[in-house]
Amino acid sequence: MDIGIEASTDQHGRSVLAVSGAIDLQTREQLADAGRAAFERGATTLVLDLAAVNFMDSTGIGTLVALGHEAEDVDAQLVIRQPSARVERILQMTGLGDAWPVETD
Repeated sequence: MDIGIEASTDQHGRSVLAVSGAIDLQTREQLADAGRAAFERGATTLVLDLAAVNFMDSTGIGTLVALGHEAEDVDAQLVIRQPSARVERILQMTGLGDAWPVETD
């Protein structure tokens, strides 16, 4: 499966990664690397826009958890924006639905 990652900055100056496709064993490093790069550039908030994610397995969940820990390590915040129905369901099933702030607008 493929992943697309578009990096930008939102109107509040936050780093945004718009992710599309799958977050799985084959693509997790691409997302992890993009998140790390944002923190290395000094991001204090990393917004993961997951509206276009159509598949996420346990390694995808692990990647989100790792990015959450990296955010804490650099005194930053991880925010989930517009999780797709599949992602939202997985977050709820794993007990991570409240692990990070979620923006739905």
